[in-house]
Amino acid sequence: LTSMLGVSASEFLRNERLKASCELLKDQNLTIAEVAYMSGFNDPNYFSKCFKDLFNITPTEYTDKSNK
Repeated sequence: LTSMLGVSASEFLRNERLKASCELLKDQNLTIAEVAYMSGFNDPNYFSKCFKDLFNITPTEYTDKSNK
């Protein structure tokens, strides 16, 4: 899988979960922690770190931009 995608299987799955979380972050009724848990992360802080590493923006900043 690494040779096909250029990333490990776990990194691929994490990135896909983070991409899916973008839709959840658009829901103003959900907290960042709720989105993290719904996306399969056990730690909201780790979710935020991974989100920022992938998108170069924090989940809060993403939520603010998408709700304008």
